[in-house]
Amino acid sequence: MKLSIIMPHLPGRKSVHRAVESVKNQTYKDYELLIIPDGHQWQLKESDKIKILESKITRNYGNSQRNIGLDKMTGAYAMFLDDDNELFPDALQRLSEALKMHSYPEMLICSVEYPYGNYKPDLPFYYPEVGKIDGMCVVVKESLRGEKWLGVDRGSDYNYIWRIWERARTKIFDNSVLLGKYHQAGFGEQNA
Repeated sequence: MKLSIIMPHLPGRKSVHRAVESVKNQTYKDYELLIIPDGHQWQLKESDKIKILESKITRNYGNSQRNIGLDKMTGAYAMFLDDDNELFPDALQRLSEALKMHSYPEMLICSVEYPYGNYKPDLPFYYPEVGKIDGMCVVVKESLRGEKWLGVDRGSDYNYIWRIWERARTKIFDNSVLLGKYHQAGFGEQNA
């Protein structure tokens, strides 16, 4: 089963190389990485697994790029990886196994390691078992990709997750599936 990893990229973030390497080092090899730069040229070479999608958008970082990735994905499921985060080497393997174990739900929410611990944010989507739910935790079946990311604020991720949650007929929360590490370079820390 092919998995699509959608990665918006903000210019100047050196952390993107760590994120890309974390995908290339996966033990599970049936994936595509769709990188959508924020209206600038990308220097990484494309391959059979890595595609650079053109975006003329130079603001609204992430949301518009995610929509482009959702439109162009060819995998059975999409997951989102920001350019300042990273996947653990067995993340896609564990994800594939979890999808099978849960009979291929339309939506699967997994777990992510946060360096500053779990907390309850003032956002509409929160699970006490994990804490903050980030876009990187969410895996969406291709059939639900018609739902678009909207807005420009940080709450946009959570609004999107909430809309998918309401729409999905089969949804699973499995905090035993740890996918990666959340770094959040932020807009002021582009050289992380």
